[in-house]
This record gives sequence, C-alpha cells and structure tokens, in this order.
Amino acid sequence: MIYFLCSFYGEAEGIISYYKLRKEAVHSSFQIFSSEEIKLIISGTGKINAACAVGYIGSLKSKLSKDLFVNVGICGSRSRTVGECVFINKIKDVDTNKEFYPDILLKHDFEEGNLQTFSIPVTTGQVDDVCDMEGSAFFQSASKFFQKHEIALIKIVSDNANNVNVSGELVRNLIKKSMEKINSYIENYKRIFHEKNFLSDVCTGNIEKIVSRLRLTESQSIQLKKAAVAYKIRNGKEFDFEGFLSLEVKIKNDGRKYFSNLIGSMWK
Repeated sequence: MIYFLCSFYGEAEGIISYYKLRKEAVHSSFQIFSSEEIKLIISGTGKINAACAVGYIGSLKSKLSKDLFVNVGICGSRSRTVGECVFINKIKDVDTNKEFYPDILLKHDFEEGNLQTFSIPVTTGQVDDVCDMEGSAFFQSASKFFQKHEIALIKIVSDNANNVNVSGELVRNLIKKSMEKINSYIENYKRIFHEKNFLSDVCTGNIEKIVSRLRLTESQSIQLKKAAVAYKIRNGKEFDFEGFLSLEVKIKNDGRKYFSNLIGSMWK
C-alpha cells in the first residue's frame, strides 16, 4: 500500500485527481481518500495533527506488508525557486533541536534538501533551506510503524523571499505539476521492493537458510529480505551471507543476537 499524508485539502487535491481517489465513508477525525493501492489522509496543519494522522494510518498498517508513506506538501524557502520539488534528506525540529535522517535508497529526479519544522509560521529569512510545520512530527511518528526507507518527504516550494503570497490555486497548481515526478518515484519504489526476482536465486536461497537456522519470525524474515534489497540498491551487489550460513541457534536469545548482528552488518 502507498500512503500519502497532506496537511490540507489544497495539497491533497492534485494527488486525489491524479490517482482518481475516492473519499472513504468512515467515522474518523480525518478525511481519507483511497483506491485499491493508495490511501491518502488529510491531517490538518501542525505537528500534533500530523502525529495523530500518522497514528491513525499506523493502526491500519499490516506489519508484514510492503508499504511506502509519503508526506507531500508545500514549504517555504529562503532562496529556492517557487515550484521546485525537494526530496528531504535531513529534518530538524526547531523546537527540540532534534534531527532526523530518512534512508534514501533509490535514485530519483528530485533536488535534495534540508527541512526545518516550526510550530508557528515564520519568515523565509529564518530558514536555512526549506521549512514546514509538520515534517519532523510526520517522520518521527511514522518511524514507529514504518522502516526508515519506507518513509519519504517531498516538499514543493510555494513561497520564498520574492513571493510570500500563497493562494489555494497556486498550491493546487504546484502539486499538480509535480505529480509526474512524484509518481515516477513511487513506481520505481514499487518495482524494486515488490519485484519478486530482484534478488538472485542464490541470495534468496541464502535468506531462506538463515531464516530456518536462526528460527526467525515471519516479521524478521521480511525485515531481512528488505535489508538485502536495500543493500543491493546501495552497493550494486548482493550481500555476502557466507559468514552467517553456519550459525546454529540453541536458545532463543542466540537467534535474536545473531539476527541483530546480521542486520547491523547489512546496514553498515
């Protein structure tokens, strides 16, 4: 499933139209639009609303599913051009000074940038790169339910030092013009993470052996396969499992320890 979070309807409208989403008749504090493969939630403005909306989506998510959660919305910038589509590679919560780093595994056509999340509207003069009012809460909350490579923030610049007037029509047009690029990223993600034969038979066989030897749960086995896919994307080759194939588990804690060491090695 592909999940979208937008803070207000103007941001969501272009996505709803592009994917022909229909409003769900559900009893909820949020507006939900969906199709068979996509679900979009409108959170409302601000960090608390974003966190609550993520929690709602998290309650629907299956732990074993292959999902992607994307926050699409407008942002302010000191110097970037209005309409520029920015893929966020670093997030800073200005209130807490906490920083977060999404795992960007796939190649994409966006410019990358740093996002600052504020609790109140600010002028672009206070911004290092781009800013919003939801991003840090979205990422921090989504990380409770999704792996970091399953979370993405895509921000479209709507106002800068030369343009501070943001109308509803401008927002709709900016999102609409960005949809082909956004969809291209999503389709690439689906192709790689949903493709059955992305990993070789040898690699898949090694994963199955390790799952059996370490007595991994279904959730752990899926995590292992995702780590193997991510490793191949990052390094252009498959992970060498040779040193882990001879491991034997005698007690449950051994399996947990070996699994933790293996995953750590794959993400180095």
